[in-house]
Amino acid sequence: MSSIASSKPAESPSLERERQMREYKVSYDGCAYEFNGYRYDRLDDALAYARLMRSRPQQLDPHGTHRVRCELGAESETDLRRMASLGILLENGRFCFEEFRYDRLADAVNYATLLQRRRDEGGRTAAGND
Repeated sequence: MSSIASSKPAESPSLERERQMREYKVSYDGCAYEFNGYRYDRLDDALAYARLMRSRPQQLDPHGTHRVRCELGAESETDLRRMASLGILLENGRFCFEEFRYDRLADAVNYATLLQRRRDEGGRTAAGND
């Protein structure tokens, strides 16, 4: 006995991804996936957030607070020196610090500075206990 479901050809993974992008209104600009004004490196992350928002009845059609464009090479010499001092790289239009990627240089600098401060404070505390 055959079922109706088994007679339907399976969708290819790329067609399924395109269908999900349409269903959840996720777009791709060649640099990142976007949902609700927020950008994601991975489609799965954008879809997961879109599903989460859809699961909340009070937020049926939420709108993000920002949209950031990719602006490659817009950093000043001061920015480039600051990036180098903190170990921030520019890769594929994203500011990268350790395993994190940022759309805005200011966000990468803020986190790198915070982490550096925490490490410095931890080093002093450990040295003071000896």
